[in-house]
Amino acid sequence: MSTNETLGQALEKEGSDDQKSILSDHALNLTKQQCTELLEGHDVGLRREDKESLFRLTKLRINKKMSIFPWEDVKLGNLTPDIFW
Repeated sequence: MSTNETLGQALEKEGSDDQKSILSDHALNLTKQQCTELLEGHDVGLRREDKESLFRLTKLRINKKMSIFPWEDVKLGNLTPDIFW
């Protein structure tokens, strides 16, 4: 999958269209690269509402025993406590 693929596109490919409704428009348009940077603790320009929508998505996916993001090669590394806040 391309690093330019958006989170919304990846959720569609995964068959998780229903999860797209949880996300803000900006969060839907995050690229794979930006999602990787987010997990590494970098600022990717998210507003509070974007972070809150990603947090809701993350909780849903974890509760369903799914990976945080729909890309197999995007893994949780050194998670910093302030990623979503």
